[in-house]
Amino acid sequence: MSEQEKDQQKITEEPVKEQEISTVSASDIQDDTVIFSSTSDKEFLAEKEEKNSIEQPSRKSVKKKKKGKKWTGFLVAGIIIIISIGLAFTILTGFNDVFALSKPAISADIEIPSGATTAQISKLLKEEGIIDQPWLFRFVVKMRGEGSGFQAGVHSFSAKWDYDAIIEELNMVPSENPNVIKITFPEGSTLDEIVRLLETNGVCDGDQFLRALEENSFDFAYQDMLTEEKNDSKYHVMEGYAFPNTYNFFKNEDAESVARKFLQAFDEHMQEANLYEQIKSSEFSLDEVITLASIVQAEAGSIEDMPKIASVLMNRIHNSDQYPKLECDPTKSYAKEISGNLKSEGTSDAIAEAYDTYVTPGLPPGAICNPGIDAIQAVLYPATTDYYYFCANIETKECFYAKTLEEHNQNLKKAGLI
Repeated sequence: MSEQEKDQQKITEEPVKEQEISTVSASDIQDDTVIFSSTSDKEFLAEKEEKNSIEQPSRKSVKKKKKGKKWTGFLVAGIIIIISIGLAFTILTGFNDVFALSKPAISADIEIPSGATTAQISKLLKEEGIIDQPWLFRFVVKMRGEGSGFQAGVHSFSAKWDYDAIIEELNMVPSENPNVIKITFPEGSTLDEIVRLLETNGVCDGDQFLRALEENSFDFAYQDMLTEEKNDSKYHVMEGYAFPNTYNFFKNEDAESVARKFLQAFDEHMQEANLYEQIKSSEFSLDEVITLASIVQAEAGSIEDMPKIASVLMNRIHNSDQYPKLECDPTKSYAKEISGNLKSEGTSDAIAEAYDTYVTPGLPPGAICNPGIDAIQAVLYPATTDYYYFCANIETKECFYAKTLEEHNQNLKKAGLI
């Protein structure tokens, strides 16, 4: 065999080597799948997809952005509206304060201290209800170049005055005003006694004053605490709320203005002593506290006796099965006094009897006088005792306390009452 034939035979005998080809079945190929034979192609596609995901946000994120912008617009619009309303209200109230277009009939005598600043004066005017916007009053005074000529002393003002009239009054040297009347109402005064003093001094008509009190059209903190459940059985609905104090009035003053002074003083003193909050946390209503305080006020010979007297009332109330009646002499006197008035008015005497704690169990329907702050505090902070009786020497006002009726009878002798 030749060399050429040997080579041909060798080639024929060697197996043919298949090329190594990667195969992909049809099931592995998706419609949107692209097969790449190189790594660089795959990296290129990954970078492109990443870029597209950044440049093209989803529909959901676009909607969120649009929705966020919408709410931001509403918020801004709401803030603008609120500011506009507040600004308009400030302008209107300020305009009314400067020109006194629609203000209540309030009058006040205010003492301006020597060397008082405009800020101090505006605060005094605000407290008495003469102005509503102290900052605006200070601004007007400054713009007009006033203030340095304001005179110390007692000045008479009205809320019906505009700023010009108020400034003019402050520039005047105060003199004794024959139309100003100063009256002191002692603690424990009844409304009937207050009415007589007002009428005797020519301040206002008594019936109009009582009507203004009972209409109670003022915006004071105590009003939300009042109830009307016992009003029909009361002699005077607002007995107990005309705060005893010294007041300055004008001759022939508006009855509503006079009533406001008494009720405003009550409200201010109650708030100053933080008594509203104490009453809310007590077992009694505001009306019950004032009723009890009026009895304490009428019974006590001194402030020191008030907590002990209050303790006697509390002990009887908390042991009503054994002591159903309070048996307080001032309630009997009050019932007798109003009985005559009721008969002259043709009203049933049952109202008067309801106030007599020797006849009627428990509390009377309302206060029997107008108590001071000390008596009200005594009811809210009574002494801790086991007394159920007390009496007092009429001349010396000395009080005697007892646990039993036998001890009480002995004290009556000590006090010179029997």
